Amino acid sequence: MVATTFGVVEAHAADPEALVLEGIALRKDHRDLEALRLFRLAYAESPRPRIRAQIGLAEQALGKWIEAEVDVSAALAEASDPWIEKNAPTLRAALTSIREHLGWLEVTGTAGAMVFVNGVARGALPLAQPVRVVAGTVAVEGRKEGFVTKPVVVDVPPAGTVQHVVALEETKAPVKPVVAPTPIREAPPPRPVSRVSTLGGFALLSVGLTGLVIGTWYGVQTIRLRNQRDEHCTGGSCDPYGGALDSDARSAGWVSTVGFAVAIPALVAGTWLLLRTPSTEVTLQAKVAPGGSTFVLGGTF
Repeated sequence: MVATTFGVVEAHAADPEALVLEGIALRKDHRDLEALRLFRLAYAESPRPRIRAQIGLAEQALGKWIEAEVDVSAALAEASDPWIEKNAPTLRAALTSIREHLGWLEVTGTAGAMVFVNGVARGALPLAQPVRVVAGTVAVEGRKEGFVTKPVVVDVPPAGTVQHVVALEETKAPVKPVVAPTPIREAPPPRPVSRVSTLGGFALLSVGLTGLVIGTWYGVQTIRLRNQRDEHCTGGSCDPYGGALDSDARSAGWVSTVGFAVAIPALVAGTWLLLRTPSTEVTLQAKVAPGGSTFVLGGTF
C-alpha cells in the first residue's frame, strides 16, 4: 500500500511492481514529481532496467536533463532485457530529445585550479573529460590558493561544445609606497585629501556591490541546490546524488555568507568617505606694511 500526503511518499509495503504501477498512474495525471519518488523507491528495492527507464522518463518530464540522460542511457545499455528490447525505439527517441537540451564544456587552464560550474565543484584541472551541462548560460569559476579568482559566464549552445580557459593570476603582495616628507605650509589645501576620500569611497562601494552580487548569486544557487537535494532525500536519508547536492548547497551557502559579510561593511565605509569630503578651504596670510601689520583672511566656502 502506498499513500501520498502533501507530496511526501510513505511506503508501507515495499512492493516494487506496485510502486511502478502507481508511479505510471501518477504520470498519466501529470504528477511527475510524485511518480519519480515512487520509481526511485521501487528501484532501491529491485534495480531493474525497466524501472531505471521509468526514472529517466520522469526526470525528462521534470526538465532534469542531465539525470535523465544518465538513467535512460543506462537503461538502453541493458539491451538483453525483454522490456528494454521492446521499448528501445521509444527510449532512443526520448534520449535524442533529452540531449537537445544539453551541451559540453571543455575547461582547461591553470593546473591544480578547482573548477566550479554553476557553483558546483567539478574537479581540479586538468579535468579527465568535458563537463556535461544544461545548455544556456553557465557560470564557470576557477579557484586556487594564492591565485585571483575570476568568475566568468559562458553560453553553451544546445548539443554543442564550448571551450573555456581558466587562466588565474598569482596574488601579489601590495608594495608600500615611499611617502616623501610633507613641506610645512601656512595652510595646507584640503583638495588632495578630498580626492583621496572620493576615490577611496568609490573603490569601497565597488567592492561592496561586487560582494552583494556574489552573495546574492550564490544565495540563489544555495536555494536551487537545496530544492534539488530534497528531491533525492526521503525519510531522513539521501541517495548518493542527494548527498553530493547537500554538500554543494553548503559550499554555496558559505560563499554567499562571505559575500554579504564583505559587502555590507564596504558599502557603509564607502558611503561614509564620500559624505565626509571637505568642502571648505581657508587661507591666512600676513603682510607687513610701512604703516603697520596687516592680516588677510581669504577662502572659498
